[in-house]
Amino acid sequence: MKKALIALSLASFLLTAQAEQASADSIKKLMVSTGADVVGIKAIDNMIAQLKPLLPAAPDSFWADIRKDTQPDDLIALLIPIYQQQLTESQVQAALAFFQSPEGKKFVAAQPIIHQKSMQAVQDWGKAFGHRIVEKYQKDHPAPEKQDKQDKQDKQP
Repeated sequence: MKKALIALSLASFLLTAQAEQASADSIKKLMVSTGADVVGIKAIDNMIAQLKPLLPAAPDSFWADIRKDTQPDDLIALLIPIYQQQLTESQVQAALAFFQSPEGKKFVAAQPIIHQKSMQAVQDWGKAFGHRIVEKYQKDHPAPEKQDKQDKQDKQP
């Protein structure tokens, strides 16, 4: 009886999860609404820019053909199953409602600036953090020659 109840519960859970799985179309709309498609284009262009020095003899027409043959939809198709594993259709619809609202559109429009300023702030913080760690270590663990000088100074009357 217990095994049957567990099996029934598991089957019910799996059916519910399948029924709520987000559709590929909904996820694609969400990705476009959040600007993920534009990020995909930038990622492709950045990757091509990084690869160009590896093939210096390749003419610009080669890279133009590569770019033309590489579509952001290829990346979106790759990501859709990941979204489907994490989000239900109702969750995607709720997110779409936000991102298609004026507030959501403002949020998406502000993301590049937020991202850029956040990266700079984190970089600045990281430098200061690194300096504090080095200073603390040097204070707590002075170099042997500095320690010898300090010991001699401490022993002087």
